[in-house]
Amino acid sequence: MRNLKWVKRVKWAMAGVGLACLTAASVRAQARQPFSAQLSGIYMSVAGDPYEGTNAGPGVEAQIRWNVPGRFGGFSLGGGFQRTSHSLDRPDTDLVLTGFFLEPRFVLAGSFFGSERFAPYLAPRITLLTQRYNADDFDGSTGGLSGNLGAGLLYRLNRRANIDAGATIGYTTIRDERVTDRETQAEFNLPSGSGVNLMTRVGVAFSF
Repeated sequence: MRNLKWVKRVKWAMAGVGLACLTAASVRAQARQPFSAQLSGIYMSVAGDPYEGTNAGPGVEAQIRWNVPGRFGGFSLGGGFQRTSHSLDRPDTDLVLTGFFLEPRFVLAGSFFGSERFAPYLAPRITLLTQRYNADDFDGSTGGLSGNLGAGLLYRLNRRANIDAGATIGYTTIRDERVTDRETQAEFNLPSGSGVNLMTRVGVAFSF
């Protein structure tokens, strides 16, 4: 019941962020150079049937971003890789989530907090996920797809470097999972399912 309430809240929050993305008509340039590379520390919480008893966990994210020039100077397109590790309530068991993602970003125009060094942004994301369980008596892996909506704040350190702090919420679908018993080598499937995720991020981006 608690997970169901969280799923509903995440869906409403995603709808709100999506509406903001559609109505953000004015954007400004987020970097003078055409490309940027970013490395971030991330922290992800998951909930739903596939993640019952799974705890929030830390991870890393790396991405390359193309800052679109001209009239679309506030728009950029990024892609990269993310990885998080999660402990489970079940003893001696952990879950590793990895994924390749694509993330467009819309930087809002204007002066914020009395300075043009700050730039809020909106960023939907789609991620091709892989999840793997590691335990003393079994292991298993499967894949899935996650759609997220997020927002954040850029702070310009200098002409080539930004600090990026943001958060994203999303909905995940997972395929049937193939599980192998380590002792007998017997294989069986766990049913597919869906859940939600919340990820926070702090990183540094360098333009080139």
